[in-house]
Amino acid sequence: MAVKNVNEYNYQFHGGPNGYQGNRCILRLNDGNTSVAYVYFVVDGKPIPSDTETSRINMYMPESAIDSVIDMLRNEKPLQIYYASGSAFFKTGDEPVGEEES
Repeated sequence: MAVKNVNEYNYQFHGGPNGYQGNRCILRLNDGNTSVAYVYFVVDGKPIPSDTETSRINMYMPESAIDSVIDMLRNEKPLQIYYASGSAFFKTGDEPVGEEES
């Protein structure tokens, strides 16, 4: 299991009833040099595929999670992603208890 730091991100939204290939939004997570993961936000009501890892991590979440993930990207650091036991994990790094958000 290789934990990858996330230092940059970009995302795009897809309109229409089915989004683009069933995805409402695609989020790209970068370590500053390369894309380390794509997070696909699947249109609500559609089946969520299994996460995978090839040259990058491919994580799948329901579109209802978009706001929470964008909030995490904007307000938390450090951020890391890894793949283990057939699932992707997107997490914050250790933070001191009681730390206020900046």
